[in-house]
Amino acid sequence: MYLTNVTNTYDHYCFEWISRRLDIQEVEDTEHPLSMMPYKSRYKLQPYLKFHSDNLLSLLSFFEHIPEFRSLSNEAKKTLVQRNLRNLLRLNTTEPIRSGYFVPPASGTAHALWEYIFGEHMLNDFGNLMIRYRGLLKEPIFTKMLLVIMVFSSHFSVTRPNDVFHVYACEISSYDIFQLQSFYTTLLWKYLIYRLGEVETIQVYTHIIGLCLKCVDMGEQVEKNFIDREELNEIVKLTQTILLV
Repeated sequence: MYLTNVTNTYDHYCFEWISRRLDIQEVEDTEHPLSMMPYKSRYKLQPYLKFHSDNLLSLLSFFEHIPEFRSLSNEAKKTLVQRNLRNLLRLNTTEPIRSGYFVPPASGTAHALWEYIFGEHMLNDFGNLMIRYRGLLKEPIFTKMLLVIMVFSSHFSVTRPNDVFHVYACEISSYDIFQLQSFYTTLLWKYLIYRLGEVETIQVYTHIIGLCLKCVDMGEQVEKNFIDREELNEIVKLTQTILLV
């Protein structure tokens, strides 16, 4: 029942927005080829801002429909969102790519915009991440369950004294959150034991640690890039608007 609920909820709230964005992007690339646009108009952030906003809001909707998350106090939910959601964006993107639902743009206006925002090196790092963990992510339920497990983290982001995305006004019970995380971790463990056997499941859980740490590392680089580059501050402001409600 829990696995079915997580799968159906994720497919409804996270896969559907990817499909809508693909349809929009195809029209944008067709109607406004990069080579025909004035240089100063080539890097409009609006398409990425819409993509980023949809990604954040779809994840929020997904978590709000997980019963254990929904039952938390508003302050607890707000704290978990501020501490964990940003780095879960990177993890969330792996599932639509793994399933073939979303193919990162390799050319055209969309690719040029992503390269302008993230830089070639960071995009290559993300591509290498997908290659490295392709075998790990082969189970469709895996990423969806891992997102739920990691949202129930005390802090799935680098602690900074001046975190522009987090208000340290609320303390939550780490024990209570750990209990929820432990429940879903055990659920995934039992499922993988059934599907893969004990030895391979142990190997998978070992690689999970590396995947999560890599998501945090990449998230730190992405956020520093957004904050340090004045022309990308709109992304920072949008993220704050959604997280600091």
